[in-house]
Amino acid sequence: MAHDIKISVIIPVYNSELYIGQCIESVIRQTYSNWEIIVVDDGSADRSNEICSKLSAADGRIRVFSQEHRGVSAARNRGIEEAAGEFLLFLDSDDLIHRLLMENYIYLAAKHCADLLLCNYRRVTSRQIEEEVNRDHRNGRELRYRVGTGKEAEKWFHEKYTRQLAAIGGKMVRKSLLAAMRFDETLKKGEDTLLLYTLISRRIRIVYLFCDRYYYRSHSNNTVSCSDIMGNDQYFMCSRKIRDQELKKGRVLFSLTWERILLVQMEDCYRSARIRNDFRACRRLKRSAHKEMAHLLYRKVDMWDRLMFASCFYCYPLFIPMRKTAMILWRN
Repeated sequence: MAHDIKISVIIPVYNSELYIGQCIESVIRQTYSNWEIIVVDDGSADRSNEICSKLSAADGRIRVFSQEHRGVSAARNRGIEEAAGEFLLFLDSDDLIHRLLMENYIYLAAKHCADLLLCNYRRVTSRQIEEEVNRDHRNGRELRYRVGTGKEAEKWFHEKYTRQLAAIGGKMVRKSLLAAMRFDETLKKGEDTLLLYTLISRRIRIVYLFCDRYYYRSHSNNTVSCSDIMGNDQYFMCSRKIRDQELKKGRVLFSLTWERILLVQMEDCYRSARIRNDFRACRRLKRSAHKEMAHLLYRKVDMWDRLMFASCFYCYPLFIPMRKTAMILWRN
């Protein structure tokens, strides 16, 4: 029976007192009830632990663990180790899930023997979020979804649904597949993308639910400055690792996808640094850009991509209108 399947919801928490209560409440409201919450407090200095502990005292399905501040990857890894469920659902402490998410996931997991399930997400403000989470969305219609296996699942990751499969928030994973797999605690960005890449490389079965069931909260505290985390090129390490591994496998088209992603990441960081007048970060990024232009894959990307990249670092006034044009074309 599908309702015999237990889900462990893993929530890493760090100074999230403004949002963690609402986040946990979105799990408590689920129409599916066979779950546990694993909260890992990663050394919060605010009231996050107190709020989670009170919720745990009221509902025994909520378990709270504390550790010194070691980063989100370490917190998620601790959650994996403590989880008792057959499936793991990853949720960020400032986000919420729709009350039908678990019910939908369990139904599709049982029907298709799925290893990884994902859904559409919606970016909302704190003011919008409560209304969205409680909206029914059933409307008497069947669920719209797609199943991808093996090579098709890999194409999803590298070509078709790259953006949707980049982050772990809102994804449900069969725990047994993560037995020897953990988030890379040395990475400051893209650790979840790298884990998903490693997982999908094992030719698993994915179900993509085309419904908005995950709500990403937009607020100033979750906007990470590129220049703040650029130490030793850590920000770009994930894209480079995937690019190089795909190139080593002889899959040039996939590796080119990640070369293009890398170029855009570097452009975005440079633009952010310019806006902040962070000239030290600008110089560091220029050095990285110069090295990147010497990479053999750089010469294989489209002329437009190369022109965008070169103008960003060597003719910035030209880059801005080019970027606006590219954004308009992408939306259309």
